[in-house]
Amino acid sequence: MLIGLIAAEWSSVESMLAQFCAFVIFGLREVSKQDLGEYIALDVMERTTSFQGKVVNLLRALEFRFGLDDPHYVEFGKRLKALERVQKERNYVVHGRWALSDKHPKSLIWRGRVSHAEMEVYHESDFEAVLQKILKAEGNVSMYFGSKFQPRLQGPLKNRLGYTITME
Repeated sequence: MLIGLIAAEWSSVESMLAQFCAFVIFGLREVSKQDLGEYIALDVMERTTSFQGKVVNLLRALEFRFGLDDPHYVEFGKRLKALERVQKERNYVVHGRWALSDKHPKSLIWRGRVSHAEMEVYHESDFEAVLQKILKAEGNVSMYFGSKFQPRLQGPLKNRLGYTITME
């Protein structure tokens, strides 16, 4: 059950990054006022298969919008790196070779890559710890984006070259 929750929560993380990218490119608008551009941005992020690629896309959009000299760009990048570290644990869990054992009926056995020599017993608390790390890192990214970038995405957008991008 917790493996499914970990996978579902990670799907939410990736969706969040896609939405942030669309916000950075097109600004914050009501869903009913979104146009083809938002859907293209979301689709590009969804089709980017690696998590690192999704992070690069978002950071690149932020770079274009606010510049590398933005005081929040570096700190946000650090928060995304923390999310990348958690992603490695998520991958271990979601893509692991799991087995059941009569000897450990309330646990799962990680079977290793090739042989059974690497077997490890995982308890519910091990999976819960991974889920909590994801939730914490996701919350840190979301709160930072919401407080440092989101307020600057209201109204007409201006890029670093100084012209206004009209959306209507």
